Amino acid sequence: MKPLFLALALLSAALPALSPAALVAHWPLDTSAADAAGGTHHGTVTGSSVTFGASGANPSTGTAASFSGTGHIEVPWSASLNPGTQSPNGSGSFTLAFWAKPSVVGGSHRSPFTSREENGTVNGPIIYIEPDGSWAFWAGNNGPSGAWNAIKAAPATAATWTHVAISYDAETTTRKMFLDGVEVINQVIGISANSSRNFHIGSGSDLGTAFNWQGELDDVGFWDNALNDAEIQQVMQLGVASGPVLPDPRLAVISPQVLPFNGGQQQFVIAVTNTGLTKNLILTAPTFSGANGANFSAIPVAIPGPIAPGATGTLRIAFDAQGSTGDIEATLNLHSNDPADPSRAVTLRGSIYDPQLTNAATYAFPKLPLGSGPQTARFAIRNSGGSHLLHLDAVSLSGPHAANFTVDSFPASLEPGAIGDIVISFDRQGGDGLFSAWLEILSDDALKPAVSIPLQAEVAFVNPLLAWWPLDNDAEDASGNGYHGIVVNAVTFQEAGATLSTGSSAAFDGTGHIDVPYSPNLAPGLSTPNGSGSFTVTLWAKPTDTDGDYHAAFTSREDSGTSVNGPILYNTFNGRWEYWAGNHGPSGTWNPLDLGAVVGNTWVHLAISYDADTTTRKMYLDGVEIVSQIQGVSANSQRDLHLGGGGEDGNFFRWIGGLDDVGLFRKALSSAEVEQVMRGGVGSLANPPAPAFAIASFTRNPANGQVSLTWPSTAGLLYQVQRSTDLINWASLNATLIPGNNGPAAFTDAAPPANALRVYYRVRSAP
Repeated sequence: MKPLFLALALLSAALPALSPAALVAHWPLDTSAADAAGGTHHGTVTGSSVTFGASGANPSTGTAASFSGTGHIEVPWSASLNPGTQSPNGSGSFTLAFWAKPSVVGGSHRSPFTSREENGTVNGPIIYIEPDGSWAFWAGNNGPSGAWNAIKAAPATAATWTHVAISYDAETTTRKMFLDGVEVINQVIGISANSSRNFHIGSGSDLGTAFNWQGELDDVGFWDNALNDAEIQQVMQLGVASGPVLPDPRLAVISPQVLPFNGGQQQFVIAVTNTGLTKNLILTAPTFSGANGANFSAIPVAIPGPIAPGATGTLRIAFDAQGSTGDIEATLNLHSNDPADPSRAVTLRGSIYDPQLTNAATYAFPKLPLGSGPQTARFAIRNSGGSHLLHLDAVSLSGPHAANFTVDSFPASLEPGAIGDIVISFDRQGGDGLFSAWLEILSDDALKPAVSIPLQAEVAFVNPLLAWWPLDNDAEDASGNGYHGIVVNAVTFQEAGATLSTGSSAAFDGTGHIDVPYSPNLAPGLSTPNGSGSFTVTLWAKPTDTDGDYHAAFTSREDSGTSVNGPILYNTFNGRWEYWAGNHGPSGTWNPLDLGAVVGNTWVHLAISYDADTTTRKMYLDGVEIVSQIQGVSANSQRDLHLGGGGEDGNFFRWIGGLDDVGLFRKALSSAEVEQVMRGGVGSLANPPAPAFAIASFTRNPANGQVSLTWPSTAGLLYQVQRSTDLINWASLNATLIPGNNGPAAFTDAAPPANALRVYYRVRSAP
């Protein structure tokens, strides 16, 4: 226990009105990392060389903890230590105070306190001594990764005790920093809450494993409101345990209150809590002020009676739009017997848009079996306005598969509060797989006159193989689906392949790649979080450069500046296999998964998959599952697919080494199927097996050796005949492609090799 001093009575008598702040946690750091404020936020010493019993900052604080730079104190995450929400300016008010005596100043970042979360967005507060030796107050405000708001203060002094405090007032979004009781930072800038990471004393980073403190720390306290200057000085002089003294009763209420106005007459409930310890909280009739104060009134019978300590009462207020539209803001003045805050101002705000269209964010038809006929669905919409008709001017369809969807009917108008249906039909038109489109609604909604809603339908398929690039002699697609690649700069073929099942391979020297023109079928799904359809990419890779830069074996990347989408397979700059994917986050926020170390000049089979139903990403190395993680993948909606090249255009992060037998499947393959592809090649999993057009008859004229072939053909397709003597090297025989006719197509090889032991032929669909 820290000693309490009688001087507190004299000091507190001179204090201005006290902040209604409660002490959430107190780590005296005398003999352990225990919480002395209630015992719910105990810390644990992590690492080595955190010792207790050093001389404290002053007689009020007891002894201190020493940190050598290799250990820290970890306090488990708690909402009460990270008030608020993970949205801009979303955190609740708080104060943190402690004594610090650094043994080293400058040279690198050193953090006595961190509550940091950087996982696509940045959230939470941090205190640093900067590399230049300055004290600094960093905080995230739900911006993109790396976008910390860093505010520097005065220089730190080594081997000297300094009292450090930071506070945040959520109502005014004001951050402050105090050094030795003097305010040195006062800035209006929000802080969003850390929603998952532990609280660290004596270290930094999300996990507390970097920016370690060297020196002593003492008497750490955390409060649930912004202390004022006099209270900070009291804590500095008399210790965390000295106060501040809390009012009783004590009113607690959320401000601002964001209200869902609809343009009519409404009633709203405001929750009021008494956080005092012994006395009832008594409310009198509230008043309203501000720009729209006249639109509000209290309901006398709905004013709560005495609210017991620890209890919550509900105040009902009435609102009448009186024809108002647009942004609404007023002040609710709560009058009570709270001695520290007898008239609390609560901001009421919201917006009136009347009429107002309300709809679900997306719509997906139930998964359909192969062979399903047309399906009809009803998409519900509502007029959430309070007094005006909602008129629908037009409802249409757009997107890659808009022709598969039809708008059958929609309501011309909706009364206030009414619900109507847009009737939509889906017809697979003989296709299968994932179909996506956008439902476009035009209305007289004042806020959003044009709305785009993603639609999706999925039809089971027989053949999971979407595209297959054997890379034996060229960049053509052997699946029969026509997704042929284009060689850009230097790529050579007919190199030794990975296995007997894969034929020959392609070699990349870092200056060229293969570009496959964009198709929504090659990038299934929508560019929204977790929006992609299921897929698997398999390939053999033989890297000859294992460090120094990123080398992309496969890329379907869209990084538009506003969002990142699509999967990537890298050999990274530090020699690791990594599966990167965007999930419609802001630019640069890729989610990499580590597959393991890269071995140079050695063939390895790689597979990356995504199961859209479970939002599960997996990676396989030589047929063995290495990583499985719940993490969405959103679809690349416009960029080409690249083999051996990275970036959006394939011109960066180019591959150096060999690639062979690349397959793209439109489902997440099972472990057994991945192993089958590895052992038997991509074609072993095709159903029907590739090539898609089997040879119907094969005859050889004994007189002249000529070989005649026939096969079933489809009108509108062109065919190419190829010949091989070793199943590795294939030569195209017909200079003019043969058109299909929905009947037998024929070709005669006038000069087959006379001395070959065996001769092989195949027929392939051509572009």
